[in-house]
Amino acid sequence: MNPKNNSKKASETRSNLLRIISHEIRTPLNGIIGNTELVKVKAKTTEGASIIEAISYSSEHLLSVLNDVLDYSITYLTIPVNWPMREVLNLM
Repeated sequence: MNPKNNSKKASETRSNLLRIISHEIRTPLNGIIGNTELVKVKAKTTEGASIIEAISYSSEHLLSVLNDVLDYSITYLTIPVNWPMREVLNLM
């Protein structure tokens, strides 16, 4: 394989990995956020409402951090052209 093909393959691998990570983490996290919103409506006690609010805040914050990391990775992660694919995959 020539360096150009290696670079293209590394870029495709990175893109696929980020797409999979994005889906596999964001989907259940969005489920947690949505269900937390539903439970907020049903919270009968002050203590229960406080716990639900903590879950809501934590999950929203985690989603924000995840989005920032993935956005950064997509924008700024570069892989040198001459690296072997095994080393590229180990970075991910």
